Amino acid sequence: MIKRLHHFFRDNRGVTVAAFAVVIPIVIAVTGVAVDMSRAYMVKKRLGQSLDAAALATAGSSGTEDELESRMQAYFYKNFEDGNIGTIQELDWDPQDQEIRIWATARVETTFMRIWGHNHIDAYAEVTVQKELRGIEVALVMDNTGSMGAYNNIGALRDAAASFVDIMFDRAPSPEVIKIGLIPYSTSVNIGRYGLGQ
Repeated sequence: MIKRLHHFFRDNRGVTVAAFAVVIPIVIAVTGVAVDMSRAYMVKKRLGQSLDAAALATAGSSGTEDELESRMQAYFYKNFEDGNIGTIQELDWDPQDQEIRIWATARVETTFMRIWGHNHIDAYAEVTVQKELRGIEVALVMDNTGSMGAYNNIGALRDAAASFVDIMFDRAPSPEVIKIGLIPYSTSVNIGRYGLGQ
């Protein structure tokens, strides 16, 4: 009996099959997790790129907060096709005077990890863009020839110019960054030495 037991423990036939049976499920599990995680990483990267595009487009625009939010969403969804590689769970922003912060969360459905009860992975990304306005120079060349006297054209021109100036200063972060010149003319304009760069 002892001899048979000794023979049994020394016999290594079939060990490879047993080891293979133990290792294969682990290899499949690790590979599956890697596939799902790499998909989530791709979605996170795409999410960041879409937020970059939306933030840059919004920071360089003017308008009301609702208009800017609509523009931000339009640029984001143009770059991130919702439901294609992931489903957007959250898209929000925090507009400030000098910066815009946008963040989003996308849900990625898993293929292999759902075996262990993980049906999805949430990918999150956030960007912040600094707004900078170095300066705007505008010249309003106003026609005050005789033809502008008909039908109160000169009055409409004055109102339009005043409205334009109000809009420019209302939307500027500070009045120092805007320079507006008014040039009335009837037949010709003398721009002087400054206009000639002398």
